[in-house]
Amino acid sequence: MQFKTKEEAQEYFNFYSKVAGFSVATVAISRTTSKKRNNEVTRITMKCNKWGKTKEIEKDCIVPMRKSTVIAKTDCKVMMVISEKGGLWEITRQQLEHNHELTPNSRFFRSHKYMSDEDKCLIRVLKHTNLETRRIVAVLAYLQGGMAHLPYTKKHVTNYAATGNRDIANSDMMEAVQMFNKKQTENPGFCYSFELDGENKVRSLF
Repeated sequence: MQFKTKEEAQEYFNFYSKVAGFSVATVAISRTTSKKRNNEVTRITMKCNKWGKTKEIEKDCIVPMRKSTVIAKTDCKVMMVISEKGGLWEITRQQLEHNHELTPNSRFFRSHKYMSDEDKCLIRVLKHTNLETRRIVAVLAYLQGGMAHLPYTKKHVTNYAATGNRDIANSDMMEAVQMFNKKQTENPGFCYSFELDGENKVRSLF
């Protein structure tokens, strides 16, 4: 199979992994040594996140039936390698036989928490209308065909909305400063000042 971009190939494997029931980890990225191509990526190796073996020190951290940041490795050999050839990305190596149980369409694999640009745009628009986060999630879930098909949680929506608010606030502040600078060039008697808080954010503006 061939893809127009590496992102398209990665999304394809990630979508397959969601349907099959495993999570993906990008384990290796190769770059060209050609100066003309400016260190471009030429090959990407993706594997099942249960690849390799669990270290002895990590075994003590695995807690059954509870949240754990440590993944129980099974030395799974599932992998997909994509390489750039003539401007296209091609699958050059593939192994799809797992050595562990699969959980198809699970919402809790890290690599499946994918938020598209369209989703992000809709979140920004709905947030701008002061719609509550739980209602924004309900709209997104409806468009995806139900809560079970939403590839992220309410927390991810909240976090993204907060990031959007910070970006808007920073953008507004930059526009204000640019306007003041322009005002100063037009009127030398004009002056302004702003005060920052402990987190380097604008607290007050004079």
